[in-house]
Amino acid sequence: PDGRAVSLRNKRKGIILDRGKYEEFLLQRAIRKGVTYASGTTVRDLIIEDGVVRGVLAQTESGQRRISCSIMIAADGIESQIARKAGIDTMLSKADLVSCYQYRIRHESIDAESIHIFVGKSIAPGAYAWVFPKSRGEANVGLGMNVSLRGDISPKELCKQFIADSFPG
Repeated sequence: PDGRAVSLRNKRKGIILDRGKYEEFLLQRAIRKGVTYASGTTVRDLIIEDGVVRGVLAQTESGQRRISCSIMIAADGIESQIARKAGIDTMLSKADLVSCYQYRIRHESIDAESIHIFVGKSIAPGAYAWVFPKSRGEANVGLGMNVSLRGDISPKELCKQFIADSFPG
């Protein structure tokens, strides 16, 4: 936070995943294992019998239908409404939430060999900012901020300011 830099060298290479490709890989692997994937489907409610989730009521492109399952994965995001319908308390306090924003930028000063992490209330209140290189001159640059420390500024505006300060022009 006071502006000092700490460099850590590691002889091993780091890997930054392409999240979209990784998720597609996981999806295809799950389908090969027998998972049914229903694109364009919205779960409206759970079918619960004897305290166990047995399926879902879903809205599909062709109308509402019942879909049975032996395992239900509630992947509907933070404070999951589906998990809540199953009786799981998903409410979080503002102190437990970090809101993030990220851009992919190009700038001649980006080093493909170094990851940079920045901390401090003036940069990213309650979290950190990052520069994750994708290649020489290109990186994912973003920051997170604790929602309870947000004040009047959004993560998007703070991220834009961080980029302007770190990568002039």
